[in-house]
Amino acid sequence: MPVSLRPRGFSLIELMVAMVLGLIVIGSATALLVLTLDANGRTLRATRLTQEMRAVSDIVTREVRRARYYPDAMANFGENGDDDDGDGQVTSLDDTFATNPFDRVEVVPSGTANDQDPTTVDGECIRFAYGNAQGGAFRSISRAQVGGRGVIRLGRAEGTAPGCGFGVDLTSPQVDVTMLAFNFDEERSDPAFDMIRITIQSRLVADQGVFRRSVETVRLRSPKLPRVPTLPPPAG
Repeated sequence: MPVSLRPRGFSLIELMVAMVLGLIVIGSATALLVLTLDANGRTLRATRLTQEMRAVSDIVTREVRRARYYPDAMANFGENGDDDDGDGQVTSLDDTFATNPFDRVEVVPSGTANDQDPTTVDGECIRFAYGNAQGGAFRSISRAQVGGRGVIRLGRAEGTAPGCGFGVDLTSPQVDVTMLAFNFDEERSDPAFDMIRITIQSRLVADQGVFRRSVETVRLRSPKLPRVPTLPPPAG
């Protein structure tokens, strides 16, 4: 019986099976590549959010920590309740007292920032002041709504603290700040210093599954000055 020496090609069924197997391999590789790119993109976005929140948290904590700083605090040190006029009596005529124009630190109460601690004043806006500050001694840090997203704003002014919600944005348009909380423990935990816990929670506008939360406890470096005493009137 004669044997055919002509080369034999693939049958139609073999070609179809090979094509199906090739498509499966290519599809799997494509899906793996898409998942890898998506994971890398999310990691990159999360890293950017982490870096931005770290920078914003540093600005907020640094500003709050400076509250009450008064460069001339030593000018009248020891004057409270001494004999200024030299008559041998401490009376209301001896009216030179150490005062600090930047003494007030105010957290505007807000239910959204309540930490369920009855010893703290809770809010998402804080107003304070400190000496030698650029752009004005008086400050406010607050959360505001802009275009459906939350932003953190820093307000600066001379003479009086700016209102809540005003100032320059500390966060970028790519970030939505969902929570800003100031929990103020004024002279309760430590009689010498005030403590403020600052909580910031944010997410990406384009990917709300990427979010970050930071909590910092800040001790004010400058305590309140002693209250001005009530002195008796001069005798006779």
